[in-house]
This record gives sequence, C-alpha cells and structure tokens, in this order.
Amino acid sequence: RKQTAPLTAYADLSITAFEDTTVDGRRISECIAALHGPAIKHELERLFAFHAFDTMLDRGEGDTLFIVPSDLIASDGSFARAQALLDDGAEAVAPPVLRLAEQSFHLTEDQILAGVDDVTICREMPNAFQHITRNCIATSESFSAYPASILWPVNDEGYVCRTFFPFTLAFKPRASCRRFDSTINYDFLLNLVPDPEKIVIPACSAEICAVKVSMDNYMLQEPSPNRLRGAALSHFMLTETNKAHRSLFSRSFRLSRSATDFRDHESWDRTEAESLKFADSAYGFIDEIIRQLPADTPGLAPSIRSHFGNLDEYLSPMRRVDK
Repeated sequence: RKQTAPLTAYADLSITAFEDTTVDGRRISECIAALHGPAIKHELERLFAFHAFDTMLDRGEGDTLFIVPSDLIASDGSFARAQALLDDGAEAVAPPVLRLAEQSFHLTEDQILAGVDDVTICREMPNAFQHITRNCIATSESFSAYPASILWPVNDEGYVCRTFFPFTLAFKPRASCRRFDSTINYDFLLNLVPDPEKIVIPACSAEICAVKVSMDNYMLQEPSPNRLRGAALSHFMLTETNKAHRSLFSRSFRLSRSATDFRDHESWDRTEAESLKFADSAYGFIDEIIRQLPADTPGLAPSIRSHFGNLDEYLSPMRRVDK
C-alpha cells in the first residue's frame, strides 16, 4: 500500500489480493499449482489479464486497459501517447516489445521509477539485447529460427523493426474477446480488433518505447549458424502466422539511439524500403508455392488453412493438437 500510495493523486486504486483472485471459478493459486519454471509466469500474466478483462467489463465497455507485465519498462509519455491514439480512434495500440538482458541493462530501479526517456532506453541497444533479440537482427550470423520480429540496423543510429506479433499495450476490452489461448501476442489482438488498420503500431520509439527485461539465460538455446533468408522467412510466415499478420508486419517501427525527427534521414527511409521489399518478396514466394503445389499436399494443408483461413483456423502455438 505504501508503494502505491503516490498513485492516489492520479487515480482511484483497486487492489485485489492474490489469494482472493479467481478466474472462471478457480483461484489463481489452484490454476498454477501443477506448473513449473517460466510456465508459471506466463500463466499468471494470462490469468491476471483475464481477471482485469472481467473486472472492467462488469462495468461495461469503453474504458481503457493498459497491460503492464512485471518485466515491462516503458519510457515517459508512452502511456499518455497510447491513450491519445485511442482517443483519436485507434481500437488498440501495439508496439513491438524487445527483450533486454538484465545483466547488461545499466538503468537502476531508482532511475526507472524516476522516469526514463526513450533515448536513454535505446542507448542500451545493442549491448543490452537479450539473446532472443540479438538473434532477430537481420545481419546476425545466428539468426533466429522463430523471427517473430526482425531488426534491420540503420548504420549505428538504431534499427527498423517489423513484427508479426506486437504487444497489446493499450485497448478497450470488448465482451466478444475476453480470452486468449497462449500469450497475448498471437491472435488476441486480431480477434479484439477485426480490422487490422484500427490497430496502431507507433511509428518510432520517440512515440512509445517499451521493452521487457529478463535474465539472459531466459529461453536460452545453443545458437547455430544461420542467416536471414527469404525462403526460410516464407516458411515461417506460412506455418506460424495468419494472413492478417501481414498488415502488422508491413508497418515499421523505428528505434533510434538519439533524439531525431527523422525528416532528413535517408538511411532510415532506405532501410524501411529495403526491409518492406524483402518482406513482400517472402510473401510472394508463399503465393508461388501455393500456385505450384496442390492444396492437399501432405503436411501442407494444415498450414494453408492456418495461414489463409479465418483466425479461428489459425494454429497459434498453444492451439496445436501436438502441444
């Protein structure tokens, strides 16, 4: 209570004790009793989100909900900007959220609590990138086999980021979409907002800058030599995304390590154009595959339905039979 007391100057506080929190008729403590390791954190965040949806929707639709996991840090002004975008007609605000490594992140808890600007956070990059993020840099020699986001370097100024699964930072809950199957990143956002164009991805980190800080060994795997290739990206798009994600991936997000208005930076424009051309080429390769192979090709049919079908047919990781 002492820690949250300063917030009373800005908001009415409602605190629910962990022991008293129930979702779908079960206490949260019961729901996680059989889980271990990172699965506990993921399930807690999911259930807390459900509890927030239900609590807000009991009062009716129209209020804004901000999702702030325990490992999320946002720059000053990010939440105010997200609310302004919602007030201007957006139905959800979803920035790319990258992971930084706790061991390499130099900002202290006191600095974070006092407030940090976007440039201060971005100057930690790339040295503080967690291994998952490092392997999503387009020039990496051990490029990720699961490129949920891709970062294209812009000289030493920063990165152009494109992501299939932006983080749902702010939105107005609807009764028609109170649950998601795995994490909030996969299909909840697209179900919440049927028109992807109503989902706003900020243009740059100066608007909204949010990162997650985790241990560097989180989800650590031995890196293997790999480069970003169009064919591999096409395979990922077909097997891991739905066609609705293309609208999200087509929009870029600029992470700048210095204060800039971007108006005279040809390098940023060039990198954006080249990365979009690469993405369009990968999507074109998918279309070529579909033209040349029968839709009932063994092993291909489920991916085709998942990618080209409606969202209820999309096989996000936790919705697969083999999981």
